[in-house]
Amino acid sequence: MHAYELLRPMMRAFYASAMAASTGVPKPVDAASILVEGEDPDAILLLGNGPAHGWGVVTHQLSLTGHLGRAVTARTDRPCAVTFIGDETMNVSSALAWIGDHDVAAYDAVVVVLGINDAVRLTRVPVWRERFVELMDALVASTRPSARILVAGMQPVRSVTPYDSALGGIAQRHAERLDREAREVVDATERASFHPLGAPELEPDRPHGSSRVYRSWAREIADAAAPL
Repeated sequence: MHAYELLRPMMRAFYASAMAASTGVPKPVDAASILVEGEDPDAILLLGNGPAHGWGVVTHQLSLTGHLGRAVTARTDRPCAVTFIGDETMNVSSALAWIGDHDVAAYDAVVVVLGINDAVRLTRVPVWRERFVELMDALVASTRPSARILVAGMQPVRSVTPYDSALGGIAQRHAERLDREAREVVDATERASFHPLGAPELEPDRPHGSSRVYRSWAREIADAAAPL
């Protein structure tokens, strides 16, 4: 048993407490698909939690979902529609269930933003790797041969306001373990690439996230995604 596993009950309680305290934080309440006009738009599936969930804004137009579509369009001069599947409760073990029978073959690219809650709850490294391999294999099998799979690394855990504490530091070290495993899996997966996600520049009056934060992250991801 790795030493970090002894801390798991405490860290799971820490995560549960943070989630209970965040019930009043704004989050998108509208449809999680950004539709666009234009002939044969590019289509991206955004899968995940954490930054993909949209903490701090009330519409997906201002979350990573909306900004990603606009950022890709700015680089390709083509319309880009983005569909988000996920929630803060999604984790590496439940991601495939969230996808369900959704037609993943309809997309030109899949962007995976996953792991913060697994890091905070200290998901065992072997479990993380096994489930992550299953997710990558399923995406390769269900996407079209030309589609790309982009995996974003985790943002620094302590850059998430509720986790900016000593316990968040424990989660950050675990996030680094999980990211190393994810990168190894991605490097061995056809059509997949791994891209680190930087720390957000939070606005003083928007500690949980804002349109500006999601626009910055979207530009990072779009630089890797375009052209589709």
